[in-house]
Amino acid sequence: MPTKSRKRKSPGASKSQKQQAPTFEDLPNDVQQQIQHVISRTMDISSKRGVDIDKQVKTLLKRLRKDLGLSHLNPESIRQGLADEASAPALERLIADAYRQTQRAHRVFRLLDTADKGVVIVEDLQRVCQELDQNLEEDELDEMINQYAQDGLLTKDDLVKIARQVGL
Repeated sequence: MPTKSRKRKSPGASKSQKQQAPTFEDLPNDVQQQIQHVISRTMDISSKRGVDIDKQVKTLLKRLRKDLGLSHLNPESIRQGLADEASAPALERLIADAYRQTQRAHRVFRLLDTADKGVVIVEDLQRVCQELDQNLEEDELDEMINQYAQDGLLTKDDLVKIARQVGL
């Protein structure tokens, strides 16, 4: 009986393990264009007016907040990205990652806020805990919420802060 020859797998990770981190080019075209527009507009205005780097950082952060809803970018990372034009692709990736993280946080918020109240309350966390077979007491859940929202109500913005801290 002839023996079957086995194809030998190439060394390294399997196809599913080799998934690469999303790139700037993986974003929807309109989002890519918005990011590029905000960056180029900031750099163009700054170079024409001789604006210092701190003012550029503030301007870019303000535009990203207004145009893309990104409010939690690290100013120092932005400063490094604006320092020279060669680092524009790194700045694009940084902003793209922040955009993705914000979108994920907003999806989590929608999953938690099923009643569309605009906030997440203890009862929302209790429901999710029950679905996940986690038994947490109400005071533990209150403490979790109050760690990020002093009024006991988590907003989308609070959830974005949490996402940044936990690397969502």
